[in-house]
Amino acid sequence: MSEDTSTDRAEAVDDLTDDVDEVVELPQVAASEHDIIIMARALIAGPTGHDDIWALLCATRPVAPKIGETAALLLEDTLRQVWRALWIRGGARPAASIVGPGVNPGPSISGTGASVRGRLWERHAPTPLAFTSSTVRFLRWLVTTPFAAPASTLTELPAAPLS
Repeated sequence: MSEDTSTDRAEAVDDLTDDVDEVVELPQVAASEHDIIIMARALIAGPTGHDDIWALLCATRPVAPKIGETAALLLEDTLRQVWRALWIRGGARPAASIVGPGVNPGPSISGTGASVRGRLWERHAPTPLAFTSSTVRFLRWLVTTPFAAPASTLTELPAAPLS
């Protein structure tokens, strides 16, 4: 090996280290919080995701009664991706809806009982998505319920207000 080659490698390594300003640490969460976040990510990603949703649903894990601030921020960030997931799964595809009395149509549509074609936001007034403690309760239930067990042994998710 020539001296020029080893000098070039040393300079290349120096060039790489000059670009690193600071090391960002990955957020740390408890194992049960991790399971809740992974479940949410798998549901949002759908069948094209890398997580095996059936493996997640068939395993059961205990969860802590509360989630920490870091886990809450990561879960909030994950749930922000729902609009993108709906878009990818066909939310932008033109379709038809029947708009009738009592239906809240989009801004340019009257509630006449007619069939209306267009994209989702052209057929219906936009509604913001809201995620509440009920969302977290549902994710906790998915993580703690062993869906591989007989149906008679599964616990029901208790009814709760969505607010």
